[in-house]
Amino acid sequence: RQIRSQTDTIISGSMAPQFFNRVTWPNTDLDLYVTRASAALAAFFLVENGYTFDPRKSQVKSVSVQLCASTREKPPSYLGRGIADVLDFHKGDKKIQLIVATTSPMEIILSFHSTAVMNIITHDTAYSLYPWSTFVTKQALVVETVGAGQEAGGRKYAGRGWKMIRSPFPSCNSELGVRIARSVGDHFTWIISLPPISHLPLLHETTNLASAYAWELDCDGKTTHTTLHQLESPPP
Repeated sequence: RQIRSQTDTIISGSMAPQFFNRVTWPNTDLDLYVTRASAALAAFFLVENGYTFDPRKSQVKSVSVQLCASTREKPPSYLGRGIADVLDFHKGDKKIQLIVATTSPMEIILSFHSTAVMNIITHDTAYSLYPWSTFVTKQALVVETVGAGQEAGGRKYAGRGWKMIRSPFPSCNSELGVRIARSVGDHFTWIISLPPISHLPLLHETTNLASAYAWELDCDGKTTHTTLHQLESPPP
């Protein structure tokens, strides 16, 4: 958690709903989302703790060289919206994916295949952005986005028991309502504060990248997508 506070790393993917729902799914990876500026420090921490970089066919064997390549501009369809690169690390049967954001991890997370996956854990707080539909009614609103694996991801969550729906709700009182201004920590969000880590020294003042974006769901009658707005001054 200390290194996550220093690198503004966010946990998301399959691990976050398991945390909220107090369940364990077999064969799930730990997905860490970082900015380009923090990727090298996060990768170094993993290597120092016994994880080995496992390059894909299109990647080089050196972590540092691959991270340099990650800074190059790629088309929006590469891997998914907002993703500069994905690095795989292994330690025995454990796998960690380090997802490097082109701008902010939240741009990636708000572009996931469905709302059921839009849950995050920072170094001090866990946020579920669509908790009622995700954990109570077990509905997942499908979000139109680009990138490999989106359809497979939707099928995975359908197999885990979520009902995949295609249209947002017309009600302004629903977290799945169309054109409702949303932000991390708003009244729709389920927030769990984690125990403090004050006994560990902070090497820099932490930021709040999770709160740097506002968004809304929009629908053209056929598909739903998220419209993002970057805030000039994220909440402290």
